[in-house]
Amino acid sequence: PAAMREDLEVGFDTVKRWLTFLAALYHVFEVKPYARSLPRSLKRYGKVYLWDWASVPGAPARFENLVGSHLLKACHFWTDTGQGDFQLRYLRTKDGHEIDFLLVRDGEPWLPVEVKQRDAAVAPSWARFAPLLPCRRGVQIVGGTTRKLHRFGPTEVLVVGAAEALGSLV
Repeated sequence: PAAMREDLEVGFDTVKRWLTFLAALYHVFEVKPYARSLPRSLKRYGKVYLWDWASVPGAPARFENLVGSHLLKACHFWTDTGQGDFQLRYLRTKDGHEIDFLLVRDGEPWLPVEVKQRDAAVAPSWARFAPLLPCRRGVQIVGGTTRKLHRFGPTEVLVVGAAEALGSLV
């Protein structure tokens, strides 16, 4: 909201109100940061995504929005079917390190998910976050077809194509 406020040259409360209205109309959804027990993590500002991911300009942002929509749908399904209380969050530190999404189950980190449209190489942010999370598995979803397992200490990160990863959700 702060960056939007500056870009649109309107007040912070105005942007918050607009986002609330757009969310109520199922035009956007917000993914809030996960900050509990992570040093130097952001705690305040969420990331806004469009439900209609096809209208997002720019292929990398559109791909991240597509994945986010699928992950949120999975969180809603798993929660509604009684498998736990699932939330979609993201990880970012004040230093700029980021993991695009974090599935949280019953208040605890469950599965971090990084999104890279073209780059099948494992993202450097895994080395930063893997030791800080209790998750022993992570997923990096990429465009195209690939399947490769990487290790960061006790954490395994599977780099996998979007069709396989998203097709296995719901």
